[in-house]
Amino acid sequence: MNICIIRERHSVPAIFDDNPAARLIEMIPANLKHAIRVGIGLFIAFIGMRMSGIITAQPDDPVALCK
Repeated sequence: MNICIIRERHSVPAIFDDNPAARLIEMIPANLKHAIRVGIGLFIAFIGMRMSGIITAQPDDPVALCK
């Protein structure tokens, strides 16, 4: 990527303009942002179900519903 902004006779790459974190977040597609949120939510739900005993570890299966 070769985008530059001219400022006071200096060439600065656009990714380092004002807020690089905001620029990087803007580059991520909306579908990927939604997928990441869903994945994190499912992971937190999985941890909650393991801690409450709804999901248990079995010798032949790493994850199983409690019996």
